[in-house]
Amino acid sequence: MGQRLVRSVGLVALISTVLMFVVVWAVAAQRGEPPYNFQQVQYARHVSPIWLALAKDIDFSRPDADEVKLFAAIMKSEGLPRAAAPQKK
Repeated sequence: MGQRLVRSVGLVALISTVLMFVVVWAVAAQRGEPPYNFQQVQYARHVSPIWLALAKDIDFSRPDADEVKLFAAIMKSEGLPRAAAPQKK
């Protein structure tokens, strides 16, 4: 049940983000201005050694090329999934 809830929450977050993007784009189009401002990329100053080791074989040259590896590396570097707390009776 927990995984289904996490997937549902993730899906709701994705849908709401897409809807918000569409609304912002439409409002900007009506005003005749771009719907975004260019920002400089801010790189992390302190990177986890675990992340560096897990991400070294990931090919970032194409979007979504190694999405499964990226997801697995993020989960492992963050110590996820965490063990569930014991159920009380």
